[in-house]
Amino acid sequence: MDKLPLTLAMFVRNEERNIRDAIESVYPIVREVVIVDGMSEDGTVEIARKYTDRVYQIPFPGSFGMLRTITAHLASSHWILLLDADERILSSDWDSLVSLIDQPMGTSEHPDKEDGEIIIDSWALPRKRWLDSWMTRQVDIESYPDWQVRLFRNHIYCPKIKFVRRVHETVYGAIRTEQTKAVTIHHFQNQNKTSEQLRERALLYRRLYELDLADGVEHTEPPVVAEDDV
Repeated sequence: MDKLPLTLAMFVRNEERNIRDAIESVYPIVREVVIVDGMSEDGTVEIARKYTDRVYQIPFPGSFGMLRTITAHLASSHWILLLDADERILSSDWDSLVSLIDQPMGTSEHPDKEDGEIIIDSWALPRKRWLDSWMTRQVDIESYPDWQVRLFRNHIYCPKIKFVRRVHETVYGAIRTEQTKAVTIHHFQNQNKTSEQLRERALLYRRLYELDLADGVEHTEPPVVAEDDV
């Protein structure tokens, strides 16, 4: 399969046990890999640089929404796929990725429309959460399809899409978003993490969640799921 006009964009921190599998899950089909690292203290950066020279290290800005926006805006391909280090796309879904990004481009006079119709510039993909690497034990089943807007057109000269909220970030500025089950994100959230790492993550999520609420930002989900309470 030829490389797609697609950038894999990721932000990571201390993910040396996961990042290789995440990148490899789509590396053969993407033209570019962009990694934003939150000052990792393990071998994350060294692994990332085996795949790309576009590795940027920045301190955590206090908002996952801001961090995801920064990561996405560093991409230079026509489409962007955002993955976390503990997520994967199966090779069996690669052909479907081709069909999703094979969307018409608008004219220069009307860049958001084709034949009078608003073009699709973002896709919400379902996410499955797994307890094991062999994907035999699915957890948090009731949340499926857990729609995640992670595949979107890169409006290179006039960035439109940004992510808002400090935690459980959501997309703002998409022209037209459609849901599709053609491609699934497989999530291995708690694998390869120590109890201390899980505890630190839970505390960070709660703090950011409370800051959002204090600012009047609405959340419909809890700060962390039950399995994170360790």
